[in-house]
Amino acid sequence: MGFFQGIEKAQISERGKYLPPNFVGEVKIKRTLYRETLKSGPAFIVEFEVVSSNLDTNPPGSECSWYQSLRDRTVADPSIKAFAAACAGYHRTQRAEIETEVAPNLDEMLTDCCKSPDDNALTGTAVEVRTWTKKTQKGLDFTAHDWSPTAA
Repeated sequence: MGFFQGIEKAQISERGKYLPPNFVGEVKIKRTLYRETLKSGPAFIVEFEVVSSNLDTNPPGSECSWYQSLRDRTVADPSIKAFAAACAGYHRTQRAEIETEVAPNLDEMLTDCCKSPDDNALTGTAVEVRTWTKKTQKGLDFTAHDWSPTAA
């Protein structure tokens, strides 16, 4: 028996490259994931390819991720719903349409997408995203995301 018995069963951890504050651009969805993280509990993670960008640090063709902790669902659910609405072609201000067209199947659709992370209803979908720095209740900096459908 060696010092590292069982290591062959370990999953290699993945760390995403997140969009920085003040990003404005278009991203295309590559993967959607549900993960139980050691530090933060359950999370919804979306991996993207940058299509267009206002920042040299995130040029077209580069990859990035969006991480949404599911620990506090009062924070997570509205953010994920706005993201899904943008993927479906709705802006967050189109509340009535989102409630009738997106919300009824949202749980099932997102669950299915996370069960097949590389090939699902969202894979290949392009959305626009704008980020900015926001203070948390504890006074820490946080990068907020505003999702919109791509311009037609």
